[in-house]
Amino acid sequence: MKYSKLALLISAALLTSAGAYAGSNEADVSQEGELNTAVVVQQSNSVANNATIEQLGNNNLSTILQAETANSQASSNQEGNDNTSLIDQHNATSTASAFVKSVGDRNEADITQEFFNGENAQATVNQMGNGNLATITQNDGDGAQSTVNQTGSEDTAEVYNHWSDYADATINQSGNSNNNAYIQQEASDAASASLTQIGSNNDGDILQNNQNYGGSGSDDTVATLEQIGNGNIGLVEQAGLSNMADVYQNGESHDAHVTQNGGNHEAQVNQYGLNQVATVMQMDFEHVATVNQSNVGNTATVTQSSLTLGNGNGNGNSGSGNSATVDQEGMDDTATVAQAGFANEAVVFQGEYSFDNTITITQSGHHNYAGASTDDGGLSTVTVNQTGHHNEVNSKPNGSNFYGEGIGAGTWGADNVVMVDQDGHHNKAYADAADLSSVIDIDQSGHHNEAYAESEWGEANEIVIDQTGGNHLADVYVSGDGSNVVYVTQTDMNNSAVVSSIGFGNTVTITQGM
Repeated sequence: MKYSKLALLISAALLTSAGAYAGSNEADVSQEGELNTAVVVQQSNSVANNATIEQLGNNNLSTILQAETANSQASSNQEGNDNTSLIDQHNATSTASAFVKSVGDRNEADITQEFFNGENAQATVNQMGNGNLATITQNDGDGAQSTVNQTGSEDTAEVYNHWSDYADATINQSGNSNNNAYIQQEASDAASASLTQIGSNNDGDILQNNQNYGGSGSDDTVATLEQIGNGNIGLVEQAGLSNMADVYQNGESHDAHVTQNGGNHEAQVNQYGLNQVATVMQMDFEHVATVNQSNVGNTATVTQSSLTLGNGNGNGNSGSGNSATVDQEGMDDTATVAQAGFANEAVVFQGEYSFDNTITITQSGHHNYAGASTDDGGLSTVTVNQTGHHNEVNSKPNGSNFYGEGIGAGTWGADNVVMVDQDGHHNKAYADAADLSSVIDIDQSGHHNEAYAESEWGEANEIVIDQTGGNHLADVYVSGDGSNVVYVTQTDMNNSAVVSSIGFGNTVTITQGM
C-alpha cells in the first residue's frame, strides 16, 4: 500500500504531538537590562514542566503560569529596580514548586498554588531590600509549605492556606523597616505557623480558623509569633481543635492578644521591657495560660471559661483543671484573671519592687485555687472573688508564708487594701496586708469556712472578717506600732474566732451568733 507524502507528514506530526502530550516542557528566560518583561505559560496534560526567568535590572516584571501540569517547577529571579513577580500554579499541578527571589528596589511577589496541587506544594519568596511585599496563596494542597523571608525596608508579607492539611507557613522579617505580616490557615488539619519579626514598626497576626471539614485526622494546631523590637503588637487567634500558641515579644511598645476558642488550648506570652499589655482568652475545654511580663507598663488579662461549672463531685467539669499564671516584674502593674469551672488554679505574682499594683482574680465553680501577691511597694489592691465550694486562697496555717508556698492574697508595703470574697462552703482564705495604710476585708458566706488574716507591723491596720453561716473559723494576727483595729462577725452557731493584736492603737470587737 502506498501513502502520499501529505499522509506521511500528518502521521509524523501526530506521533510528535503524542510524545509531547506525555512529556515535559522547559522554558528558560534570561534578561539583562532596561524595560524587561517575561511571560511563560505551560499548561494541559504534561508532566515535569520547568520554567525559569532571570532578570537583572530596570523595569522588571515576571509572570509564570502553569496549569494542569504535574510536578511543575517555577522560578523567578529578579535583582534590581521596579521588580514584580507573579507565579500561578493551579488545577492539578501536583507537587508544585515555586520560588521567587528579589534583591533590591520596589519588590513585589505573588505566588498562587490552588486546586488539586497534590501533596507537598512548596512556595518560597526571598526579598532583601526596599519596597517589599510578598503574598502566597495555597488552596487545597496537603502538606503545603510556604516561606517568606524579607530583610529590611517597607516589608509586608501574607500567607493564606485553605483546605491544606499539614500546611506549614513561615514568615521571617528583619530590621529597620515597617514590618507587617499575616498568616491565615483555615480548614487545614494540623497546620502549623511561625512568624518572626525583628525590628521597627512590627505588627504580627496569625489566624488559624480550623473548621476541619472532615480532614485527615484530629488536628494538632500550633502557632508561634516572635517579635523583638520597636512597634510590636501581635495577635494569635485559633478557633478550633488542639490549639497551642506561643507569643514572645522583646522590647518597646508591646501588645499581645491570644484568643483560642474550642480545643485543648495552651497559651504562653512572654514580654519584656516597656509598655507590655497581654490579653489571653481561651474559652471551652482544657485551657492553660502563662503570661510573663517584665519592667514598665505591665497589664495582663487572662479569661478562661467552660461550658458547665462542675458540681464538686467530678460531673459537669468541662473546663476543669485550668491553670493561669501571670508574672509581672514591676512598675505600672495590673492583672486580671477570670476562670469558670472545676479545679482551676490562678496565681498572680508581681515583684521586682512592683509598683502601681492591682490584682483581681475571679473564679466561679468548685475546688478552685487562687494566689495573689504584689510583693513590695506601690499603691496596692488585691481582690479575689470565688463562688462555689472547696475553694482556696490559701497559705498553710501555722507555716511561715511570706507569699511563698500556699501564697494566699498579700501585699507588702504602701497603701494596701486586700479583699477576699468567698461564697460557698468549705472555703479557705488567707490574707496579709503587711505594712502601711493596710485594710483587709474577708467576706465568707456558707458554712465550714476558714479565714486567716494578718497585717504584720504597723501604720493604719484594720482587719474586718465577716462570716455568714455556721461552723466558721477566723484567725487574726496584727502586730505592733499601728493603729490596729479588728472586727470579726460570725453568724449562727459553732463558730470560732482567735485574735492576737500586739501593740499601739488596739481595738478588737467579736460578734458571734446573730
